[in-house]
Amino acid sequence: MRSEACSAGSAVLRSPAGPCAGAAPRRAPESWSASQASASRLSHSSRFSATWKRSRCPRSPPARAAASPSGTQACARSQGTSAPSSNTCRLLARDHAAPESTLALAKAASLGRERVRPLAWCSRPRNSAALLEGALVAKKLILIVIDGLTPAAFERAAEDDRTPALKFLAENGNYGRGISTFPSLTPVCLSSIATGAHPDVHRIPHLVWYHRGERRIVEYGSSFAAVRAAGTRQALLDAIFNMNEQHLGAEAVTVFEALEDAGYTTAAINFTCYRGRTRHVPAVAPVTRPAYGPKRFFFFNLFESDVTGAPLAVFGRSVGSVDAYAAAVGRWLVTRDGFDFLVHYLPDYDFASHLAGPGAAEEALLRSDAAIWALVEASGGPDEFLERYAVLLCADHGQTRVERAVRLEDRFADAGVIVTASNRAGMVYRTDATRADTRELAARLDSEQGAEAVLFLEGSEAIARRAGEELRFAPSAAGWETSGDPALLPQPAALERAWAALRNPNAGDLLVSAADGVEFADLAGRSHLGGGSHGALAAADSEVPMLAVGLAAAPRSITDLAPLALQHFGVEPPAYTRRLAHAA
Repeated sequence: MRSEACSAGSAVLRSPAGPCAGAAPRRAPESWSASQASASRLSHSSRFSATWKRSRCPRSPPARAAASPSGTQACARSQGTSAPSSNTCRLLARDHAAPESTLALAKAASLGRERVRPLAWCSRPRNSAALLEGALVAKKLILIVIDGLTPAAFERAAEDDRTPALKFLAENGNYGRGISTFPSLTPVCLSSIATGAHPDVHRIPHLVWYHRGERRIVEYGSSFAAVRAAGTRQALLDAIFNMNEQHLGAEAVTVFEALEDAGYTTAAINFTCYRGRTRHVPAVAPVTRPAYGPKRFFFFNLFESDVTGAPLAVFGRSVGSVDAYAAAVGRWLVTRDGFDFLVHYLPDYDFASHLAGPGAAEEALLRSDAAIWALVEASGGPDEFLERYAVLLCADHGQTRVERAVRLEDRFADAGVIVTASNRAGMVYRTDATRADTRELAARLDSEQGAEAVLFLEGSEAIARRAGEELRFAPSAAGWETSGDPALLPQPAALERAWAALRNPNAGDLLVSAADGVEFADLAGRSHLGGGSHGALAAADSEVPMLAVGLAAAPRSITDLAPLALQHFGVEPPAYTRRLAHAA
């Protein structure tokens, strides 16, 4: 996401005009040093396979580890209450550590009593026997998301002793390059990770978009200047609350909703697509509006379901303060065996990449690695970690260098349209004042070298246009029907991703993917010129590392992550994920 704004949580805590103004100061965090992750702890690991596919040798069943610390005060601040309440959630209180098998049996046995009715889609086990088997066998699962991590950066880190956590996980997992969604921007991508859907289902179209129903701009945090241009208070409300409560599609089901409906305890750290069933009150005055998230919910100090002693998250981004906060919370959760499923989100690498470019964020990756190694240490060491947890590790999008900034609005100054652009994707919305049809608007960009592809719908087909040439495409039973020049969309999974973006009812009438090296300036004219950016269909923006540890294979797309997590626990994924699998 944009380096100047920390999206959601950090923006609300930093803005003097925001709803958190006047909050009591908290102690500043210490710099989270990568040296805290000792490479010597990895001496047991075998050499990382050059094929990136080495699996761990089968282990004999480990002896049951000692029970994790317990205590009646561990959840003293956890004031979240289920909406509605459920005996299942109470049975899953991990702070009072019973043997795992006992909790699993209680979990399976409790599913028939006071089942939570899902808001949109009924997440349920395939059958009771499958759930019981999954509850008894499945390890707890940690999904690690390093924002903006490119495959090349991960592959270097997987062979580097300075990043022991990534090297350790790579040596014990299955790796492949996967694909993000489009636009490849953090709010869109994290929504796809959380729901297993592209934007046609989850409805989040961009980092900044025009709300046709409310006739206003929605700005999630392109830059602090863009937030001010859109209205600071409204932008903060949109990023923190409205994205999850109002903008995220009703058909979409988050992994937190689905797993907790099935009786599991979920947790999330700083993850912006957090929608869940549990009501949480803010930890920072004078904010009073509650949020509904997973049972264990930590959001940039603004929402903290438990007292963990973690440092202030948002001051000191240049030294990794948000990742340090995640490390402290993650350590606390692992020590207390406090979840079945955890999303461990680390955004500071993306922050550094925006500032310096994707090839100059090495120090930030060392800190992100240390935040992962904190989980390994908290579990008792590498062997214990592998015995307790399965792991999915990915990025939400890639990153590419910015050499030129373009103001997309300049091409439409007299067209009576609304342009929303940021990073490497833009959208154009027709209004009552627009005289030209969509095709005529697209033709205005024929001579714009900064636009690699201009996308729009015409009847039952989608059209990709560049320099006057067109490619028509639409899904069919056999895959895709196309006519025109296929070279117009050479990017990975371009047809599927472009179609899904265009079918989002919140998307613009035109979608514009930037050419290599180009970024579109935001509402305030800001860009990452000289740094890094993302958002386009291009492979550099869209390819992400995918690593699976303790699972059969690495996912191929970020939309595979939520279904894979649900299947891991014996929970049936939503029907729309099966449509995606069929289309692939």
